[in-house]
Amino acid sequence: MGNNNKPIVDLPIWQQLNFTPANSAAGASITDDNERFIYYMISATNFWRYDTYSDTWQQLASPPGGTIAAGSKIIYTKCFGTQLNGVVYGSVFSFQCSGTAVTFYRYDIATNVWSSILSVANVPAAFVVDGYISYPSPELNGWGGGYHSGVLRTITTTAQADVNATTISVSALPQALLSGTILNFGTLASPKWAVLTASAALNATSITVAALQAQIGISSNAYYYDNMYLIGNSSTQMYRYNISGNAWSTTSPNSGNPALVAISAAVGAGCCIKYLPGATGFENKLVIIRGGATANIYLYDLVANTISALTYYPNTETYTTGTYVSTRNNALGKQEKLVFQKDITLRIFQLDLLTGRKTGLCTQNYYPGGAALVGDRMAVIKAPDGTEYIYIILHTSTAFLRTGLFF
Repeated sequence: MGNNNKPIVDLPIWQQLNFTPANSAAGASITDDNERFIYYMISATNFWRYDTYSDTWQQLASPPGGTIAAGSKIIYTKCFGTQLNGVVYGSVFSFQCSGTAVTFYRYDIATNVWSSILSVANVPAAFVVDGYISYPSPELNGWGGGYHSGVLRTITTTAQADVNATTISVSALPQALLSGTILNFGTLASPKWAVLTASAALNATSITVAALQAQIGISSNAYYYDNMYLIGNSSTQMYRYNISGNAWSTTSPNSGNPALVAISAAVGAGCCIKYLPGATGFENKLVIIRGGATANIYLYDLVANTISALTYYPNTETYTTGTYVSTRNNALGKQEKLVFQKDITLRIFQLDLLTGRKTGLCTQNYYPGGAALVGDRMAVIKAPDGTEYIYIILHTSTAFLRTGLFF
């Protein structure tokens, strides 16, 4: 007879999906659009998209150049892209490292076209071991404001803009905006997209956009953040990429551009940097996993430009080559919790910043993988029926798996 005080749980199992197009290699990484698609950069001539609805792989255009090796990372954003036939598409940024040279490009999802090379000045050419790039954009905060104040830009309409309008009157822009900038004057559940088709200067009072698909009322707000952050290279240095300026620096955008504070210790293989605005009290912070066979996790304050240690338990296990990291959203669509694959052990954990607890998340994956590799090849996506799934590519392998998350 069962114990009525204890739940009996049917645990999900790992499901084999269609194999990836080629073996995972060092630096190969994935990124997802938090809705349907997973983008996979295997090499500089091997870029693919996986459809979670149909379990199919589709080859995409290759970047114009560069090499994928340890330290490389791709990242998706819907804060920059193109409106095509009334549909708004984001972009994938690709930071590529060969060990002796770095390149940086942007892939436009709507048109399947890569940009010319973006600036890599002020980033070390010999960027090695591992690397991770993060974009603390409004989409990760459910397109809401009120975080990292002073550098989050608010764009406010000064007149109603009707469907099919191609200009929007706004209060003086707090910064210049590039053509391709995507603004949401609505909510996560009911977006009102405005995609700039021409650059707009600082203090401009009108923006030129693709034909609006929804009416935007007067005094509507949209939010924009202009900076990405890069860590890695067995260094304590953090780098900031300014999108509108197409420039890398080692300075903070706050308080007169002081130097970015050094990470408390050099980050190494298994490192990660994530933005979790859904965790109350952490809206202004980036979470940094040091890697390098340590358990250290730090918090970088985007406003104060300070580093502090995160206290969490249990903190016995360490992170090194083979560690994968993803995130889970809360009910409001904001990124809230970290999800880990521990090295090459295939054990999956979740870290709740609010409680400071790390717990097992799902059944252990018993599928055999190959040699551990740096690179991040795990994603968490919610299906249309509301079920969350972890998607994971095994090390040095074409094996691609998923399992449901029920708690």
